[in-house]
Amino acid sequence: ANVASALPAQRQGALTALVSEVSTDYRRAMNKVIFDEVVRAPTSRDQYAFVELPSSSSSSFFSDSASPAVPAYPFAAQQADFMFNSFLTKPEVINAIIKVRSECRRVLQTSLFNTTVTKSVRLDEFEQMQTQAYMQVQSHLKENFLANLKNLIRNSLKDVGKGWFNMGEKNKEVYEISKLRHFMTMVRFTMQDTLRFLVQESLRAVTTLIVDSARTVTEAPSLT
Repeated sequence: ANVASALPAQRQGALTALVSEVSTDYRRAMNKVIFDEVVRAPTSRDQYAFVELPSSSSSSFFSDSASPAVPAYPFAAQQADFMFNSFLTKPEVINAIIKVRSECRRVLQTSLFNTTVTKSVRLDEFEQMQTQAYMQVQSHLKENFLANLKNLIRNSLKDVGKGWFNMGEKNKEVYEISKLRHFMTMVRFTMQDTLRFLVQESLRAVTTLIVDSARTVTEAPSLT
């Protein structure tokens, strides 16, 4: 406890988890020793005749060395190659991705249709409600959604400066091979997925509304 209290908070948590893991392994080992002794005892053979203990292996489970041999591998070269091909190499980019996905999640919380109808309405009133809901979402997508994405990307990458994510790059050939282009491609795919999921979920919700409403409709038997 004294050693743990002298460590930073993050290391205290790691030390507590390690001590808990060791304690759990120790209790399991002791329980196994006690259980094996009880089963093997002559006085318990009849009671535990159905229990068959696994045969103990004479070979040691642990190797003689704490550091097993690792084949030669060009870690530095592989890391450099990964860093060269990936655009997830700067905190500003990670922060921009988080903001983009948060903005897309807000769009997914909307719906193209009004599915909160709780009372009977006329057909023209129902059409008007759906048109208003659709126009509201459409306006948000064309104005707020695009503007918010543009602003958050600019604000996130404005301090990156020259290099792979140069926001002021004017040379098209340089931009085509830059990581900024790969990042914007990812943003475009994320936006496309957002719109697709929005349409799918909206259609599912309005279909459920219509089907559930139709279940309460009863047909009068024909008198003819």
